[in-house]
Amino acid sequence: MKTKLYNPALEQSARQAVCFIGKKRVCSDLRRRAAAQRYVMRTLRRATIVAAWDSGSPRSYLTEENRTLTRSELGNGERSLLRTFGRELALLVALYAGLKTLFIFVVYPMIGWQTNAPTPAVSVILTVVIIWMARTRGESLAAFGLARPRPIWLAVVLALVFVAAQAFAFQPIRDLLREAVSAPAADISSLSHIHGNLVAYLGWLVIAWVAAGFCEEFIFRGYLMNRIAALGRGTVLAWSFAIIMQAVLFGLVHLWAGPASLLTAGFGGLVYGVFFLIAGRNLWALILYHGIWNSLGVTLIYLNGVPSTS
Repeated sequence: MKTKLYNPALEQSARQAVCFIGKKRVCSDLRRRAAAQRYVMRTLRRATIVAAWDSGSPRSYLTEENRTLTRSELGNGERSLLRTFGRELALLVALYAGLKTLFIFVVYPMIGWQTNAPTPAVSVILTVVIIWMARTRGESLAAFGLARPRPIWLAVVLALVFVAAQAFAFQPIRDLLREAVSAPAADISSLSHIHGNLVAYLGWLVIAWVAAGFCEEFIFRGYLMNRIAALGRGTVLAWSFAIIMQAVLFGLVHLWAGPASLLTAGFGGLVYGVFFLIAGRNLWALILYHGIWNSLGVTLIYLNGVPSTS
């Protein structure tokens, strides 16, 4: 005896979500397209339903015929998602390389900055491009972790807890790892102009919140982690791999502070990735945490100067 559909509306939503991701559209009916968009990320995260389809358990939601069809559609959607993500990633990498080269070899020498200075404008531009690509496909920014936290006070509390954990647990661990491999401290001498300079200090506070707090969290945790995990159907293994990959990339883009930053920033990326999952894949607690932590660092440089790299 064949099992009846448990929820035809859910099956239709899944089909629409896969179709939307793979073909950038659902159908000519805009109302149905808007409805499908709301199900896109939610459907991909329902790993339990996918497991039920694949395992053929007694509580299967679909008949054998429909289960085979849906599994095939899901595979096509995943391949289309992989191609889409591959094109996006190639565009972002090329854009990053071009902008980085422009700032280091053209812009910074023109304004008298050190060439090993950070490039916060690159993060802002990449964020704008990612948002534009997402909106072009009709994706909501909530799918990237920018949904309004409920309740708001919980995001604030989590941010403060993350700051305390970073200061008293993860920062000492990171220092121990750096000493274990005999790596020097990150070279942030390019920020020495902040010391005692109120205008520079206020400017870098803005950068700490916009370019680092918001843009870096959106790019690495909101975009990269969600995209990579979606390719693996949102399983535990997929999220674990997503945390590692975004941490490696996070370390690479902080090489402006020297080779040691690949280790220290990469370890920080791992911590941020874990915190992102703890926060329920909502970015606002991470944005607050990252902004507060970088603001503390900028404030210490303003008061005491750049620490020694020895």
